[in-house]
Amino acid sequence: VTGVQTCALPISRISSSEVQCIAPPAKQPGEVDLVIQVYQGLDSAAVSYLYYENPIVDKVYPPCGPLSGFTQLVVTGQHFIDLGRDMPMCGFKSDDQVNFFMEGGKQPVVLTNATIINQTMIICDAPSMLNKQGYPIVDPDSAYWDVGVSLDGGSGLSETFGRFDYYVDPIIKTVEPQLGPTYGGTIITLGGLGFDANSTCNAVVKLGILEVKPLTRTNETLTFRAPVSPIPGTTSISVSLNGQQFTKQPAVSDLPKEMTYDFYSPPYTSYFYPSRGPNNGGTPQRHQGYGYKLERPHLQDRFWARLVDGNKGILPGTDQEIPPERLNIDEWTWSIPPVNTTGDFLMQVSLNRQDWHDVLNPETGKAYSFYASPHITGISPSFGGVKATKDQVIELTGTGFSCTDEECSDLMCRFGDSPDTYIFVKAQLGSSTMIRCKVPQYTKPDVLKVEMTINGESYTNDNHTFGFLIHSSSMPTPSSLPPTVAPTFKSRVSVSSTPDTPKPTSITIPLPSPAVDTA
Repeated sequence: VTGVQTCALPISRISSSEVQCIAPPAKQPGEVDLVIQVYQGLDSAAVSYLYYENPIVDKVYPPCGPLSGFTQLVVTGQHFIDLGRDMPMCGFKSDDQVNFFMEGGKQPVVLTNATIINQTMIICDAPSMLNKQGYPIVDPDSAYWDVGVSLDGGSGLSETFGRFDYYVDPIIKTVEPQLGPTYGGTIITLGGLGFDANSTCNAVVKLGILEVKPLTRTNETLTFRAPVSPIPGTTSISVSLNGQQFTKQPAVSDLPKEMTYDFYSPPYTSYFYPSRGPNNGGTPQRHQGYGYKLERPHLQDRFWARLVDGNKGILPGTDQEIPPERLNIDEWTWSIPPVNTTGDFLMQVSLNRQDWHDVLNPETGKAYSFYASPHITGISPSFGGVKATKDQVIELTGTGFSCTDEECSDLMCRFGDSPDTYIFVKAQLGSSTMIRCKVPQYTKPDVLKVEMTINGESYTNDNHTFGFLIHSSSMPTPSSLPPTVAPTFKSRVSVSSTPDTPKPTSITIPLPSPAVDTA
């Protein structure tokens, strides 16, 4: 060997084309000439021989991976010299696993091929710790390797190592909630096993191609905040404990069986009516817009509505789930719940009961207003004739009478006992304690309930009635009746029949007084 100094070494002849010798130590790294002398005076041509510094391993990243192996490791350190194809390798060894069996044989050092990136970085894969049947061949809770580097095909190994630990892949069983808006922020909880392994080094959750860090982790639960998604759609959820290898979905896509999360565009409302109602609730309200349902086959559509005050505090009893029969993709209805206050309040809706979307009247920019429930305390007159003139007017006295607009377009009186027989009449506002309604023309004697509404939807329920009599010409005037006379006295009248008329029947007719003869 010739270089800075010349050193003669004994050699062993293997064949006519091969000899073997042991390289002497060198004072410094670098190339030297290697010459074979057959006999004195007959030397071969010189070839280069490289002395290099022993590689030093500083760090292995990621420092953990699943038992299935094939984690791509980035080993950083010094003196990583490329000696040629198939020469650089990573060596995995452990004092606790000197009798460890790989592929059926003892291998205290397991070698995997590596790629040198530069003199300070080398990349290789971690070996699998599972047998051919997929079962661990070591204790999963204590499986690890010390990772070194070999530059000469495994003949020599670095004297320094980095540690690599194994973990069991986590299992996802549940996702709650399963959907949220595209603007993100939804707190999602995954249920399952193995989310908090001791050897976890970089926990990451992936939704499709979007990655986020967990907020909290236990062995059975993991929570994270949904990221912002540029578009709505369905994403598969997977978890990694090393930031590189994620849990797998079924080989063949089957959304109902997969762990998925759906992003949706927030619902919007183009119209709702009415926007005011009494605080005793019961007002039927209809909303029109889009996005109230997703109608994706792997999801069960659910929808909630509520009312909140200016501080976003929920009004007690107003948080309600809308029944499926009242919910469509572009429309939903509900009955406004009762509250114990009045004023303007904000309406909110949700598809997952966590992310709430404000609902404002597009025309007014306002939300929903509660007013004190009106009540009828009296009707005057409380009876009239059948087929009365169109000019007959009654006055309803009570409390809480008002109008929703200058035209009082929603102020109405309603005559009747059931939706099939209701008669609606436009009302006029006299004051906060009195309104006027024209009496509708009615063709038979009867007693009808009379109610009123301020918003065109919510009617009072105070059980006041108006009686229709047979002969309006013989009906006493209200001024001629004593105050104690009630218009709801009734008498049974028999009606005779002939062969050409139907069978006799009986009807009940309200009378102004028991003394009035109606025979």
